[in-house]
Amino acid sequence: MKYPAFFAIFVGAMIVNQWVIFLVTGQVPELQTAPYEIACHIAAEMLTAAVLIIGGAGLLRRSIWAKIITLTGLGMLIYSSINSAGYFAQSAQ
Repeated sequence: MKYPAFFAIFVGAMIVNQWVIFLVTGQVPELQTAPYEIACHIAAEMLTAAVLIIGGAGLLRRSIWAKIITLTGLGMLIYSSINSAGYFAQSAQ
């Protein structure tokens, strides 16, 4: 179960990294135009990242709850990926 654990931790960390970079470099114009919408979007992605990291760490520790948490995080990742594709497609216009 090491590969799924490392994948979950890596993807979770990269989600956090992506948003930190976007926010620090001022690449989120929605903060002025739609602050509540983007805040909810970022919160959902941070929650996804947290669940992935916690689930991955649990898998590495062989915790009994880790499989269900990781699967939940991966499901959240699927939703987030679909939602983010629409976000970036719309912002490219």
